[in-house]
Amino acid sequence: MEQGSCSRASQAEHISPCNSTCYLQIRGALRGASTPVNVPHLLKRIQLDGLTTGSNIASNIIEDLVSEGAIRGILRGGGSSWIPTIYAKSQQESVRRFYEQNSYIGYIVPLIFA
Repeated sequence: MEQGSCSRASQAEHISPCNSTCYLQIRGALRGASTPVNVPHLLKRIQLDGLTTGSNIASNIIEDLVSEGAIRGILRGGGSSWIPTIYAKSQQESVRRFYEQNSYIGYIVPLIFA
């Protein structure tokens, strides 16, 4: 298998091969994320942009990784956005600290972090 591509056989099935190059590349990239990630942009950067056309293979891989506990976070926007757990926790902590210091939260803040 050449760098940056997945085998046609694994694309035809629901992917769960733990040794697949694309599986490992996506896992590594998302494990290193500490802020929200645009999944199609990430796939393009790691030269797996073929996974975004015509199917949701990348979303399936990410959902498998989450269910296995290999990565922690939430896939949103129909699979187009990855939000790491560490980011969500830091945002919640920031709002909590602001409230403790100022005894109020602006109206828009809960809407942004909901």
